[in-house]
Amino acid sequence: MRKLTTLFALLIFALIGNAQGPCVADPTNAGNPPGLYNLPLPVAYSNQGYDHVIEIITDTALTGNLKVKAEKICAITGLPAGAVTAPAYNGIDAWNNSGNGSPWSSVQGCFIISISAEDLTNALGNNDSLMLPVAIYIDALVKGNPIPATYTWLSTLGGIPPCGMALVYYDTLKIQRIMSLNEIAVSNKFSINDNYPNPFSGSTQINYTTHKEEPIAFTVYDMVGKMVYQQNYHSNAGTNSITFNAEGLSSGMYTYTLSNGMYAYTRKLLIQQ
Repeated sequence: MRKLTTLFALLIFALIGNAQGPCVADPTNAGNPPGLYNLPLPVAYSNQGYDHVIEIITDTALTGNLKVKAEKICAITGLPAGAVTAPAYNGIDAWNNSGNGSPWSSVQGCFIISISAEDLTNALGNNDSLMLPVAIYIDALVKGNPIPATYTWLSTLGGIPPCGMALVYYDTLKIQRIMSLNEIAVSNKFSINDNYPNPFSGSTQINYTTHKEEPIAFTVYDMVGKMVYQQNYHSNAGTNSITFNAEGLSSGMYTYTLSNGMYAYTRKLLIQQ
């Protein structure tokens, strides 16, 4: 019985540990120049979990004859407490350029940033919105002449914490509070109807109401958090409508967000091409 209990506990632990799966690289980014893709970070909303995949195309040379053998995440700073990053490396804890011939070619990799709705709400505190400066540090295994003469991780050469001489990418994560249905009824400032038809092919219509003329941001995301469409509108006081054409998008579930800068609504839409 003890062995059976132990096995059951290990199984539950394994399932929990695998709840955050690795990201999947986007083939449309293959062959791009070295750097990070899918930036800037999309807005995170307090009523839903946040999952966003960032693509990386590895360097093969930094400057001059400095040759890069591998790259990895050294640190990501500025994210809310509880945030999880899950890299999908093509080697052991690194995106490894070796084995791709000589000279080495760039390698495409990815990592996913995941933040629970609870952690987003905790980060907001009493604020309606919050801007967090985020820094993504990529460490590189390099070799040069005369220094370093052997392959060495940049983070081991000293410098400014947390990752020494690593490559740094800066961005900003905005967290936006979402009103509850009760708050919406009380405020009577900004409301939205579900899109119709849904499911749909071709186009769907979204009706919303504002109490004054104001700018409205309309954004569509796929189910891994990648922004696939964004458009800004100037609304009139009263009822307004948006017609969204899904041409070019694959069939599947998406989410869309309508925001006036103070409040935002997120709904699901299903495309059936």
